[in-house]
Amino acid sequence: MNIFLRLLAGHMVGDFVLQTGRLAEMKRVSVRGLMYHILMVTAATALFLIPSPRWWLSLILVAVVHLAIDSVRLLFAHDLRRRNTLYFLVDQSAHVGALLAIAYMQQPVSPFSARVLLHPQSLWDQLSLLIAALVLLLFTVPVVEALIAMDMGIRETGHVPHVTLRMRLLGALERSLGFVLMQTPYAYLVPLVFVPHFLYRLAWKSEGPAAYNILRPTLSFLSTCIIGWVVRTV
Repeated sequence: MNIFLRLLAGHMVGDFVLQTGRLAEMKRVSVRGLMYHILMVTAATALFLIPSPRWWLSLILVAVVHLAIDSVRLLFAHDLRRRNTLYFLVDQSAHVGALLAIAYMQQPVSPFSARVLLHPQSLWDQLSLLIAALVLLLFTVPVVEALIAMDMGIRETGHVPHVTLRMRLLGALERSLGFVLMQTPYAYLVPLVFVPHFLYRLAWKSEGPAAYNILRPTLSFLSTCIIGWVVRTV
């Protein structure tokens, strides 16, 4: 079994799929909200991790480390304003780094490479990798888009570009289709999936700063290609 893949899948489900906007706001301002969030992350991780050698130790470490990392914003950085995107990237890097450390304690890998680290060793590992990839594409990328819109909108225009439900669904559809194509012999067709998005942004110049209108489809395209390539090659 690949412990890191299971820890990563549990983190992605607990930190994104199960975390509603209301809970995300609660954990920034109250200890109760933070504890609810930690409980969800730990429970989601348990679903992927049990049974495994010393699973209980991994769960304790996940809960303690996640609590320590998320407490930073509650105690010291609850009002970031224009630094939302930067904080998110640093925060998620800290979480993934902690999961790497926990996995290495339980299951040292040699050589320590991305391909070895992400290589599935069982059917459940393959499912964990697929779930983590889909959560990244369908949940994490929209969060990054929203944070970028918030940061750029406040800085350049004084208001935040509105991201509608239709926009979210279309974005999820194009990334899903691109991801599926990446797993087939027709991966070279992936850029065509994103052409309508680029044309819409360039031709109609939808709401928001011009840089955001280019950055959003670019982020969607690159994330699909990178995540699809990783799943295909490992």
